[in-house]
Amino acid sequence: MIELLVAANEEERQEFFSWMDWREYDSEVARLFIAQLEALAGDAPLMQCVENEEGMSIVYEGKAHRIPLTDTGSDRYVTLCSLAKLVQDSHDVWLHRETLGDDTHGFLVLNKAQSAELAEKYGEWSAQHLKKLAPGWCEIYQRRIPYLGNEDYAVAFARAVAAEEAEERARVDNYHAAREAQIQANHRADRKQRRKQRLEWVIAVVFLVAIAVMYVKKEIDAANEPSCRVLIDGVCKFYNETKP
Repeated sequence: MIELLVAANEEERQEFFSWMDWREYDSEVARLFIAQLEALAGDAPLMQCVENEEGMSIVYEGKAHRIPLTDTGSDRYVTLCSLAKLVQDSHDVWLHRETLGDDTHGFLVLNKAQSAELAEKYGEWSAQHLKKLAPGWCEIYQRRIPYLGNEDYAVAFARAVAAEEAEERARVDNYHAAREAQIQANHRADRKQRRKQRLEWVIAVVFLVAIAVMYVKKEIDAANEPSCRVLIDGVCKFYNETKP
C-alpha cells in the first residue's frame, strides 16, 4: 500500500484519503475513520459510533467512550483526535499536508508497520506530502482542543473560544463603526459640496440678473433720450437733428 501511495499522482493519491469538511457531521468523520480501519485487512479493531441524547460515543473493544464535543467548528478534530487516541497503540493518523489550508482536510489511517515503512523508505516524500495528526490540535482553527483522555481542557477551551468570539465581535463592531463614521463623513462632505455649488449658482444668477438689469436700464434710458433717433444695443447711433 505504501509503495502505491507514494507512486500515485496527486489525483490518484486522493483516493487513499478520507475527506472531512469543517461543517461535516462528527458521526460521518467517525464512519470514515472506522471504514479505513476495516479496510486494513486483518487488523481492524472492533469500533462503532453511537449517537444519543447525551451526545456521541465510540464503542471500542466493548467499551463506550464519550467524545467531548464542544459545539464548535473544532469538533471535527475533537472527533478525529479522540479516535486516534483509542487506536494509538496500533495505528497512526496522517493528514494530507497540501489541504491543511483549505476547508476540507484529508486523513489517512495506517498501522504501525506501514508508518514505519513510510518513515524508513520515504521520509522525504512523507515530510513533503503528509503531516502526522497532533493530539489535541485543531488544524482548521489552529488552536488546542479537548479530546478523549484530555477532557479537562474543555473548560480552558471554552474560555479561549469565548475570548476569540469576543475579540471577533469587537473587530466586527469596530469595522462597522469605522465604516459608519466614513459614510457620515462622506455625507457631510457631499452636503458641504452641494451647499458650495448652490451658493456658486446663486452668485452666478445674481450676477446675470444684475447685468440684465443694467442692460435694460441702459435701453430704457437711451430710449427716453429725446434726441435719439436710432438705438442699437442700448447705444444711440443717430440723433434727431435739432432745429435752429
